Amino acid sequence: ATFGAGVIEGYGLTECSPVVAVNRNFEMRRLGTVGPILEGYDWKLMSRDGEEDHTKEGEGVLWVKGPSVTSGYFRDPEKTAERFKDGWFDTGDYVRMEDGCVHILDRVTDIIIVGVFNVYPQEVEAILNAHPAVQQAAVIGIPHPVNGEVPKAFVQLKEGQQITSQELIKFCKQSLAHFKVPRTMEFVGELPLSPTGKILRRVLRERK
Repeated sequence: ATFGAGVIEGYGLTECSPVVAVNRNFEMRRLGTVGPILEGYDWKLMSRDGEEDHTKEGEGVLWVKGPSVTSGYFRDPEKTAERFKDGWFDTGDYVRMEDGCVHILDRVTDIIIVGVFNVYPQEVEAILNAHPAVQQAAVIGIPHPVNGEVPKAFVQLKEGQQITSQELIKFCKQSLAHFKVPRTMEFVGELPLSPTGKILRRVLRERK
């Protein structure tokens, strides 16, 4: 908005050189998606345990194959064996395919399993970040004796703002199913970020 320019979302990975999907233009874009898979790629959705395989609409781990996909990692046969199989590359992203477009739900390693329900941290973080007192939030799963895991939120407040955990939890309950609402909140001065500005959830999991 500052520069008067619109944004068209796309999706790519270094291993794919890098673009995999993109909204074609403003007229054809699907808001909330990264657009359709580009021509030249084959794709399939796998279950998290790697046993299901389908190329129809639904949810699953996105695997891709194509001429721009690298054949493996340099001098790292173990990681190559983990992510590549018969020419297919495991993106590590859990997605929903709908009307030919890709919805990025979350990284597979970040999904929180509450009982039998999937909780996508990005969805919960989006609600928390919408609160006027919140600068940035990150959500991880923590162990729970009954549900296996439950969400925990790390919250960085805007300068000069004050709010309680219970107030934020109440705010989340207005928009989220009960199993998605963080059970606990921890206020932090800042969140651990990568050089590119991504939240390092693994660091938060180590400190929980």
